[in-house]
Parts: sequence; C-alpha cells; structure tokens
Amino acid sequence: MAIKVKVPYLTSYSCPNVCVMCGNAPGPGMNWSINKSIATGSKGTTMLLFSFPLCQECDTAIEVKMSTEFLKILFRFLAIAVLFLGAILDKKYFGELGMIFYISIALSILCLILGNVLPNEINQKGFTSEQRERRKRVKQSAEISSIKTPNFLNKNGSIIFIFENQNFATGFSLMNSGEILS
Repeated sequence: MAIKVKVPYLTSYSCPNVCVMCGNAPGPGMNWSINKSIATGSKGTTMLLFSFPLCQECDTAIEVKMSTEFLKILFRFLAIAVLFLGAILDKKYFGELGMIFYISIALSILCLILGNVLPNEINQKGFTSEQRERRKRVKQSAEISSIKTPNFLNKNGSIIFIFENQNFATGFSLMNSGEILS
C-alpha cells in the first residue's frame, strides 16, 4: 500500500536507519536513488536526486552488471550512427531526405528499444525469482509524486514522496517535519 508523505522543500532530508523497501538494517553505503527533473521557468530545469538506505539483500537485487551498462551505451551509439549514416547516404544519392532516412529512423528506434530490453534481460540472468521480485519492489519502494518549489506565493514549497514501507514513511515524515497524506 502506497503512503504519501508531504515534506517541506529542503536541500537534504534525514532518513530512518532502515531499508526503504523491507525495513531491515541498512548496509554501509548501500542506497536506492531516485530523481526527478523540474522546470524552473526560463532558467531551464533542475534535477533533484534523493538517496534512501538499502539492506544487503535489496542492494544485491538491484546490482547492475557493468556489461549491461556497456550494452546500453553501445546501442545508443549505434542508434545515432545509423541515423547519421542514413541521412548522409540519402542526401548523397537522392539529394533530399527520403526512404533511406526513414528506414534509418526505424532502425535507430529499434536499436534504442533493444538497448533497453536486452541489458535488462541479461542483468536478471542468474537471479532467483525471489531476487527478481525484490528488484521490482525496490524500484517501486520510493518515488516522487510532486514538487512545489518555493516561490513568491508559496515561500516554503513542498515535495510529496510515495513510499511502500509504512514504517519508513512514518519515520521519514517524523524526521523531516512532514505529514502523511494517505
């Protein structure tokens, strides 16, 4: 059951000394990070990054193999190369962007999709079904629902987090002068 916690907009937050997903004792340096970009008017965007503690079991479940990161980068590079090559070939042989360019767009999209699907499948090889389920639950354990930045009308601003762990949500709310919304 998701619990919404509204806290004042601050630069940092205190977290309960328990795993955000399961409530076990956290491991040293083991965190689950979430981020959210917000538009800041004409100034552009701001990226907010929050880290929450994880226990050893949850950290192991979300461990990313380096080979999968390499594959993601490789497929992104391949997508850009295919798109660029398609535009050059099309322009050179036909004088304008045509069918070859559209085929290269389709192949680039395919590369991007494969770059997201294949690494995730490879990354889960060797995991038990319990570890796969734990991974899914860790990814859902904390998220940012909304951000209201401080402004002229709302001097303090606020952030609404959604936690799956009731005890963590309560502790987080108490430690950061927050309120539980649901």
